[in-house]
Amino acid sequence: MDLDASLPDDPGILSDPESRSTDDHGSLSDNEPCPNADHGLRMDSDPSPSVDPSPILDNEPAIPQSHEEPMRCINCGADVTQRRRHNIELIQVQTVIRQWIAPQLIDDSSVCCHSCWTVALHQSRTNMSNEEPTTSTGHSRNVCVNCGCSLLRIRSHRLHTDTERESRIRNVIMEQISPRQLRGSDQICHPCWQRADRAATHAAEPQQAHDGTRIHLPLYSRASDTQSHCFFPECNSTQRLAVPIWLRVKLFSEYKFYVPQNCRICVFHLHNDNWEVLSDIPQPIHSFNADHIQDFASFVNERPLMLDFSEVERMSDELLHYWVGLTKAKFEQLYSELPRLGAMRNGKLALGAYLLKLRTGDSDKRISTLLNISRSKLMRLMGKARNILNEDFVSRYLGTDNITRAEISQRNLLIPNGLFGGVDRKPIVIIDGTYLFVQKSSNYMYQKDTYSLHKYRNLMKPFLIVCTDGYIVDVLGPYPATTSDATIMSNEFNDETKPLRQYFQQGDVFILDRGFRDSVPLLRNCNYSVHMPESLQQGETQLSTMAANRSRSVTVCRWVVEAVNGETKKISDLIDNLIEERRNMNLQSSEDATQYRRLNR
Repeated sequence: MDLDASLPDDPGILSDPESRSTDDHGSLSDNEPCPNADHGLRMDSDPSPSVDPSPILDNEPAIPQSHEEPMRCINCGADVTQRRRHNIELIQVQTVIRQWIAPQLIDDSSVCCHSCWTVALHQSRTNMSNEEPTTSTGHSRNVCVNCGCSLLRIRSHRLHTDTERESRIRNVIMEQISPRQLRGSDQICHPCWQRADRAATHAAEPQQAHDGTRIHLPLYSRASDTQSHCFFPECNSTQRLAVPIWLRVKLFSEYKFYVPQNCRICVFHLHNDNWEVLSDIPQPIHSFNADHIQDFASFVNERPLMLDFSEVERMSDELLHYWVGLTKAKFEQLYSELPRLGAMRNGKLALGAYLLKLRTGDSDKRISTLLNISRSKLMRLMGKARNILNEDFVSRYLGTDNITRAEISQRNLLIPNGLFGGVDRKPIVIIDGTYLFVQKSSNYMYQKDTYSLHKYRNLMKPFLIVCTDGYIVDVLGPYPATTSDATIMSNEFNDETKPLRQYFQQGDVFILDRGFRDSVPLLRNCNYSVHMPESLQQGETQLSTMAANRSRSVTVCRWVVEAVNGETKKISDLIDNLIEERRNMNLQSSEDATQYRRLNR
């Protein structure tokens, strides 16, 4: 090294380490000069002594190419590939740096940055005056111990060992900077911290089984082990719910289809109950690793809990609600209100089977297989449960015998009572009929009565009478779909001996829709207060102001019966969707069979 003999004249030596400039190291700030001004950057030609009188190394290694390992300071780890650096040949500097980096050794290829070299040279002189050596933090600007970038304006982390995660990150950094040692004051930049965290996490995770150790089970298939979408094929729903354990057990035991723990399912497929499509996946996956086998081996303990209505308390609320539409608390409450059913040997099984039949609409054969009983026993239990519910439960909560006119008056809401009830608070009821889907019957007369030319489907018509707060007073019918609301209303009130004619008295308020217009004269002749939306008269193009206001006063009150109709149709819609899907599957199977016969002619 070509070093000037008079060291005090070296401009790289600072008289006071605390007064060093903060722009001697690291990345350049916005107000720093360009690197071509030769602040430590080695150019192709030798710099003029007038520009930089500090010592420049003649035997300094050449600047490596971009694909080579960057040159770093042996003390601070800063990247000195394109910055001012020194070979450690001066004995005084070597002695100080050895103390800083011990037990790391200095070899011929070791270099240090200009800042560390300056501080080491200054400390070697202060030690001559019997002063204690200072620490090795040679920069007023902190740098990343791993990559050497400046930490002046970026996020940084200190390498603590307070937690297990930080200890793993510290170990990764120590391996990356070896043979250099970490000190308590060292910091790393946030990108280096993230990379070390990922490396530590991957190292801590157990190694996944390779494809060569996977087991191929041709009779079983599985879903793709991902959380990014629903495990049903070609499902684009954005909903991603965790697959319940009971559903995973059901699919594995009944359809030989395994769903890993990480899989997700959408709401539509969770409640659709169309699991047969999983057996026809175009490219099924038959390979399983050790984690998959251990997972579905645990299904052995879950299977005995499936749909055991004799031990409802052991079933989950989610499972019970999926099959019967009730939680465990509501199921137990319903069962406790049926003492005749409780006296039976299989009372809970009978109640659960009947509710399951109403909820799913499955065939008796499938339900008997699901409950592990014979079909004849299932039919016998459901018949007893239906009779007991109709005699002991329905008659207790439904019908005009279970509620008085005074109780109906107490249920009047504020707006309906203010519009139609008056000061004496007359009973107000809302009456409407709705449609429920039924399957096509082989009985011609029944098929003809239930087919609706308005809806183009086979429908039946329940007739609801509700209070203004949604309480159901009575449900009449069901009637054929071809029967109008006005006809049903006239049949119930044209005779004084009919139950509804005797129950309701003069002045009681009926809120109806326009479908009852043919029965309005009869009701008004009976001195009932009837309110119905106004209709356009002949020659009118719009309602008058008074007629429109009367229509709004009716519609603002009768929405309640539509909400009740919606709740009634939930079960019907579920069965409807199930039947439609099975019909489509049967049609597809028929088309495939026809196509097969045509090809083999």
